Amino acid sequence: MLALLAPPALYGEATSCSEFIVKTQDAQALQNFARDHDLELRPLITYPNPSAKVLERFGCYWLASAQDSERTENLLHRLEDLPGVECVEPNLLQHIEFPEFRSDATSIPPDTFHHPYTPNDPMFPDQWDKIITQTDWAWNLTTAEGAVIAILDTGADTDHEDLQTNLVPGYNFVDDTTDIEDDYGHGTHVSGIAAAKIDNRKGIAGMAGNASIMPIKVADSGGDYTNADLAQGIIYAADNGADVVNMSLGGTHSQVLEDAVNYAWGEGLFLCAAAGNKREERSDYPAAYEHVASVGATTSGDSRWQYSNYGESVAIFAPGGGYEGILSTERGGYYGWRDGTSMACPQVAGLAALIASVHPSYTNQDVWDKMIVSADTIPVTHELRINSRVALDVVEVAEDRGNGLKIRCAEIQKGRISFAYRVSELRNYTLRIFNAAGREVYSNDGEIPPGGRIECDAGVSSGVYFWELRTAVGAESGRFIYLK
Repeated sequence: MLALLAPPALYGEATSCSEFIVKTQDAQALQNFARDHDLELRPLITYPNPSAKVLERFGCYWLASAQDSERTENLLHRLEDLPGVECVEPNLLQHIEFPEFRSDATSIPPDTFHHPYTPNDPMFPDQWDKIITQTDWAWNLTTAEGAVIAILDTGADTDHEDLQTNLVPGYNFVDDTTDIEDDYGHGTHVSGIAAAKIDNRKGIAGMAGNASIMPIKVADSGGDYTNADLAQGIIYAADNGADVVNMSLGGTHSQVLEDAVNYAWGEGLFLCAAAGNKREERSDYPAAYEHVASVGATTSGDSRWQYSNYGESVAIFAPGGGYEGILSTERGGYYGWRDGTSMACPQVAGLAALIASVHPSYTNQDVWDKMIVSADTIPVTHELRINSRVALDVVEVAEDRGNGLKIRCAEIQKGRISFAYRVSELRNYTLRIFNAAGREVYSNDGEIPPGGRIECDAGVSSGVYFWELRTAVGAESGRFIYLK
């Protein structure tokens, strides 16, 4: 596996610019000033056919840029002094850093997994993130058909075999066109994690594998974006039928960005953003806003990824980092592993789509609350990591199969794992235990009487494990955490 020479960053430092975002109730005064001082002036909202509600809410926002950068030093203050101006802020250039490609990650043999629902996507056995979040259990109920996830990023590879059928029209705010082709790669990888097509016998399975992907291109071929474009992308998503907004990026606070977030939340959208990759006790923007779920990253060992931001502002964690990285779609029709909170965020977006598809009457707050109360607690740090199975209440369905076998992981003491069970008659059994990466670490065959307990000494180290006990009348499975 390729080594990272330095901690990967979610974004670079914002750079100065000669463009300003102006909110004003006196457009005429601003237009007169722009004409007299040779400024280029254009409205914030530029996409075709915005709704009347959007124009009413955001028609007061303008972008003013100076032709001569040397004249910008006092421009902000002069704009602030104009009649009707409520706020002025520089439209700073932000940057999305794309973690390096891991093409040589070790493949996991498909026969070492137990999947309550196993899609036919050939690379699914490599998706440890879907196992640790028990998303394969959730797929018994839904794959989020009908939900729309807006991916605000660098676009998407529209020819990719695993994305093509799930793509719906989006918009390119970098060039003000409908061309949402990804010329950087980040958006393609993020899109696959959220909603790569499931059961198409190709590549991988996305969290919400039958949801629609709405690519909204807010960043250019170098991964650079502005808060004005990001804000307009959020507004566009709310104006064009998206249910979920994914923002795997981060930068600085902006009034227009916060207004856009609040507008989308008011329209019922669920929004999530990457917390940041600086190992700091805070969330970056837009993740730091009240109505955005800030997402941190965990590893296959179910611990916080070493570079993930953390703290009270980080609402939820999801698989995103570690030695393995997250497998997803790559620009050019390929697949590869990347890590970062950018990769954790679309896991949450996908789960939001799954929840919403099962509970169409839920509000965005209901979706958020369900995600939080159903989450698993990460050992040691006690942070919350998503659990798709519990979020969709699949546990109760799975435990009542009417097959005559009932079993649970009863206790773990001194390295011995005990399973209490109930079965109607004498049965042969096979017990298998897998680690978080899906590799089998223990297997045993035996015979169990109608009631009692099975004990085994699996010799495992600290970590997260999955178990399966199979008999002729059926099978049961579960998960446990072993701490030495």
